[in-house]
Amino acid sequence: MRAPAAGLLSRPTGRWRLFEFHESPWVPRAIGESVVEVLGLTMRLGGISAALATPYRSLVTLSGARQGARQVLELASGSGETSTHLHALARFDAGSDITLSLSDLTPRTEHWATLGERFSVPVCFVDVPVDATAVPAAIGAGRVWMLLNAFHHLEVDQATAMLERAVQSGKGVFISENFGASVLATLPCGVVGMLAALLNPLLTKRDRVLKASLTYLLPVIPLVVAWDGLVSAMRMHRPADVRAMTARWPAWEWELRDFRYLLIGRGTVLVGRPRD
Repeated sequence: MRAPAAGLLSRPTGRWRLFEFHESPWVPRAIGESVVEVLGLTMRLGGISAALATPYRSLVTLSGARQGARQVLELASGSGETSTHLHALARFDAGSDITLSLSDLTPRTEHWATLGERFSVPVCFVDVPVDATAVPAAIGAGRVWMLLNAFHHLEVDQATAMLERAVQSGKGVFISENFGASVLATLPCGVVGMLAALLNPLLTKRDRVLKASLTYLLPVIPLVVAWDGLVSAMRMHRPADVRAMTARWPAWEWELRDFRYLLIGRGTVLVGRPRD
């Protein structure tokens, strides 16, 4: 990993404001849910989760040793499979008992309840809606906060408010985005994403026939996945904006770095924790 050239994912001309289908309330559940599922599958197939495992493990282990954090709170978990897979790949020491806690504005508790056994890691979840921009202290206190591929959904003021709450009550911050600063860097994720979109109807747990119809017969879902992926890359926060946000809390140590996957694929990760 190395310092990003143009960072937590934006264009040099600034941050675009475009809509993504899967976050729109009028989009049918099967379509919006498919986008989230495809994203998780893309991270697994593309080796993105594997690339994030080392910095994730380092932060959580250090936060546990120095700040006493024993739990990671993921915000905007979606299916929860991406973070659970990442947690498994981190391979925490036996007996560390580091638990992953899932949360979302639309909790998928029935599905989340199966993940711990599937991935052989300790998983719990918050069974009430949790807004990433207004996390109650009772839920976020004493935990490492994690946000995967969702930071770009927040406007600058919302992102700053989220970080402020994390600093006030949390023990660490781990934020990642899959895309880099150039269009070329998004191509590997896009190619794997299309493969994931074609595989997802065979792997999904809900609405399998409908999702298959909207993938193979009428390719709505692949087109929505392509649009949302492109828009995500265009909405990423500029590195200067991210550094301006984190500069508000000098008592914390912040690092904004690149990570690479699939040869030319490049994403970014923001890691923060209280200074010793």
